[in-house]
Amino acid sequence: MKKILIVSVAAMVNICVLSAQKSVRIVLPSLGNTADQLISGGLLSADNADGTDITKFAPAGSLLGKKLAAAPTGVNGFAVASVSIVPYPDSWTKLNRNERLLALYNVLGRISTQKDITYISRRAGYKPKVLFDQSYYIDSPENTKTALPDTVVAALPVSEKRWVFQNDTSFGGNTYQYSFTTDSDEIFLELTNYTPMKYHGVTCLKEKELSMYISVYPAEEGIILNSAAIVTGHKTHVKILFLDVDLSDSFKRRTEALHTWYKEQLSK
Repeated sequence: MKKILIVSVAAMVNICVLSAQKSVRIVLPSLGNTADQLISGGLLSADNADGTDITKFAPAGSLLGKKLAAAPTGVNGFAVASVSIVPYPDSWTKLNRNERLLALYNVLGRISTQKDITYISRRAGYKPKVLFDQSYYIDSPENTKTALPDTVVAALPVSEKRWVFQNDTSFGGNTYQYSFTTDSDEIFLELTNYTPMKYHGVTCLKEKELSMYISVYPAEEGIILNSAAIVTGHKTHVKILFLDVDLSDSFKRRTEALHTWYKEQLSK
């Protein structure tokens, strides 16, 4: 009888913890009725080039929201953002909030699984094209040849930095710093290029001109998943080898590719 009582109390605590999660409409108050589209499985994407307020895609008070609020516009740069709601995996039914946050964190760290993910490429006629043909952790920016295994943590860190090498099929081999930050509500990843990104030998983005983000925020209806990118020092359109390149559209499609990658990893 005592054992049954203990189990029942534990179950009640778990239910209370999960029920404390806020509704999507509260977490994303600026979306208004558009939140219904997200809850129904939709994806919202936009950039700030025309003055659109993309901070409304980020949870109120979130780390991502602060980054988007400070994003440049016009000749100083631009930002793109996407948001969707991902259902909780069936296997997570018995997990409490902290266990869910830890699981979300470790899924975010599966960098090797970004190898061979695809994005919709303009150069390929708006068809799927491999984004990264190499993707792995490294111990330092000076040693990009030795791949380290994906890291799995047993306890949720407040912050953590890692180095990653990825060979981009358009921009070549690049080193990124991955900065993970956590709080009681949000798992936040910021990745920044630490090498120039080049297209056919021509530098498109200098070191640290690109930051991409993934933010995951557990809510009542599911996991609020955000992906975003901020480019500094460039307008949305640039000339590269006599070609007009829409950087805003290009990175929007790349953030959506990371969005899809994370959703697929959650289902595994």
